[in-house]
Amino acid sequence: MGQGNLEIEVVTGRALERLRRIDANIEAGIDLWLLELGEEGLRILQEEAPVKTGETKETITMELSRSSVRIYPTTPYAVYVEFGAKPHRIEGKPLLTWLDPETGRRIWAKHVEHPGIVPNPFVARSRERFRREVRDRLIYALKLAVKKA
Repeated sequence: MGQGNLEIEVVTGRALERLRRIDANIEAGIDLWLLELGEEGLRILQEEAPVKTGETKETITMELSRSSVRIYPTTPYAVYVEFGAKPHRIEGKPLLTWLDPETGRRIWAKHVEHPGIVPNPFVARSRERFRREVRDRLIYALKLAVKKA
């Protein structure tokens, strides 16, 4: 034994190259995967949204970034639909007005007694459905990336 470098060399050969290809395939597919997941989440949330007026369903929005997708209703009352509301009084400032759906006449009042809202947790239901979908698609995408490498 001479005096030389003391070193350990690890030669990975094809294994390291394969891992690099897997990483490249995963990176290339993430944007498409997020878009597809977002579209699926949007579809699920729209299916679960209440349709009394259709406004909540129509205003569901999707935001896509490099690493995430967010889908949510934008109506100001969506939180009350999701979690409900106790009976309460609504005060006019100075008056409340609306059209009577049966007669078409305009009604004026200083206040009304709102009967409350029964919770309709459509976002929670959607989240659970979406969670299962994400898991299934992630497993599929990883298997596909490994297969391509």
